[in-house]
Amino acid sequence: MQGPTHFIRHYASHHCQCQYDNNNNDDIDISRHLSQDHLQDIFNDSIRSTFSRHEHPALDTTRYKYYDPVKDSDHTESQPWKETPFGYDQVHVIEWVVDSCPASKLSHYLPQLVPPMLLIIDDYDVDYKVRGVHILHRLIKKISVDNDPTLRRVDNVFIATLFNCLTYLSNQSHIPLLEASYPCLMDLISKTKASGTKQRAELFEKIMVNGILLGLQYGQSTSNVRQVLFEQLPRIYTEMNVLGVQYLKVILTALTEALAVPNIQFNKITLNALQSIIKVCWPRIPNYHGIILTGLATSWQSYYEQDKNQEMCHLLKETFKIYRSACKGIENADIDALLELNHSVYSVLVK
Repeated sequence: MQGPTHFIRHYASHHCQCQYDNNNNDDIDISRHLSQDHLQDIFNDSIRSTFSRHEHPALDTTRYKYYDPVKDSDHTESQPWKETPFGYDQVHVIEWVVDSCPASKLSHYLPQLVPPMLLIIDDYDVDYKVRGVHILHRLIKKISVDNDPTLRRVDNVFIATLFNCLTYLSNQSHIPLLEASYPCLMDLISKTKASGTKQRAELFEKIMVNGILLGLQYGQSTSNVRQVLFEQLPRIYTEMNVLGVQYLKVILTALTEALAVPNIQFNKITLNALQSIIKVCWPRIPNYHGIILTGLATSWQSYYEQDKNQEMCHLLKETFKIYRSACKGIENADIDALLELNHSVYSVLVK
């Protein structure tokens, strides 16, 4: 039985005057009843009481001017919200609130959700951080900003917290946090910052600099971290548009180097990212035609000559066509040299 289910059954049997019989009532009915009639009590009796001992540094206005939120904060000490005496912790309670409440009611309670969610996402335990980011992402998808500006009032503090999550790069246990944080952050920016605005483009550029480039420089030299980073590139480049041109050399070098390592899933993601970048930045692609051709040729040789993988060969030929349409003939001399090197292998790619 999962944590949220433990919570609704325990709360209904111990705190609800309606005296639900846990054995004879459906969990969905119990959950619906609690969300309709007891939500404020749950905030008061459960969530607020366990999170009230500490305030997240970003929300604490009483701190002195030179307060360091990392060195001086005590918000990670004595954390009763992690305790599970009845098979659930308070993260499960917040998860239940976000999943069970209608969007309109969720917007109303958002100010009460912000402080505990910040504490969860900024916790020292990566597992709790991941849980917090997943809950935030579900909340972002659920709340509409068209008629309710509530999310826009608190978006910047969550954006700052999520950017911090992108710096977790030192070991394999951080990969789930990266996988959760990138789409959550991008969805939050897309939902609260108007399309086509300078602010939105600059935030996506910040994801490139403080996330992708940082990850390529300091992340583990494994395909797992780079795979997560490459998965984000199509959306980032689409949002950055011309701002992405200045990062082409670093990004294209990383992508083509990745193609030199045969790994079907990783190479699929890499080629998808490469196609997207070529389509967005096509006027500048001729400047990098040699780097791209080298990566495609190396990968083609592996999948055509050695593995005979038809799916990858098709994807490589598709990428090659996109590449040639952007280069507009400047690549012809290099392609002729490639054919001269091994006509039987590369003629199938070129035709």
